[in-house]
Amino acid sequence: MKRLITDILTQFQKDQITLQEATDRLLSERTQDQTRKTKSNRRLKSLCSALQRERNPAKVREIKNRLAHEFYHGDQVQ
Repeated sequence: MKRLITDILTQFQKDQITLQEATDRLLSERTQDQTRKTKSNRRLKSLCSALQRERNPAKVREIKNRLAHEFYHGDQVQ
């Protein structure tokens, strides 16, 4: 995210894009970032609920692995 902001501001400083274009790009990225976080949070809640219901040890391990992956990598851009 920081890299993207830096790139957009650098393009603006070099007059490659206008102020309006820079603003639009920054706002759309922020919106997309919030959307990714929201979706990831929903997946985390769903996995936590599934983990609480599950009794099979193999399924519990699988859900824990998915939960750990979602926690650390869930809202990153794919």
